[in-house]
Amino acid sequence: MHFDRLVKIEVYKLARTDYYIFTGLFVLTNFVLPLVVGDLLLQNLNGQTLLGFYHSVATKFVFWGVIVAASREFDNNVNRKRLLNGYKRHELFISQVVLVALYVLSMLILAFVSLTGLSLITTGDFSFFIGINAVSFLGFFLSLFAWGFFAVFLVNLFGRALWPILIYFALVFVEMILGLMGKLNEAQNGVDHLKYFRPMELMNDLYNLGGFPKGLILVLVIYLIVFQLTSFFILKKADI
Repeated sequence: MHFDRLVKIEVYKLARTDYYIFTGLFVLTNFVLPLVVGDLLLQNLNGQTLLGFYHSVATKFVFWGVIVAASREFDNNVNRKRLLNGYKRHELFISQVVLVALYVLSMLILAFVSLTGLSLITTGDFSFFIGINAVSFLGFFLSLFAWGFFAVFLVNLFGRALWPILIYFALVFVEMILGLMGKLNEAQNGVDHLKYFRPMELMNDLYNLGGFPKGLILVLVIYLIVFQLTSFFILKKADI
């Protein structure tokens, strides 16, 4: 199957209620929260501040949106039907990558629209864009992809949406404990070696790409490669 046809199929499948709910809530959050909690008259808001806020929101929407969309393919033997309809197993993997890319692209476009709207509302021009650090924007982009690939990894590993959700909250708790232990080590003039074992924190910190240590970038790349290779081999070998 040609790649452009795969993309068209994923775009067509994306037009579901859950996608509209996620994107609608994302836009609503982008506008309402900055206006409501943004230092009364938004005196301290700027493009860089908003981009950081959008990043924290967008990563969650990409993660949960991809989990819902990808897990749907395991429901009612959809993937098995796709194989019977001419899909190759590696094309199932490619379709997941396309799914992640579509969610990331959606969040980037909606973040741009939201930033433009808030800039016009509060300043009457596009001055918010002047203060945005290009490296932060690249980190924003890469971080969204990392969360999307993590989401499909969990879905491929566990099949349905429930287990990825439970695993996510379990990992949040584990990483919180590891983070506290790491800070304790640092307080005792030690080194936080446990940071290498907190992948979700690394994916979030990727937003601060300019100050991201090279060693941690390598560790995060290894995590992402493992996520993708695991997803690929599960789809290649699993009885779906």
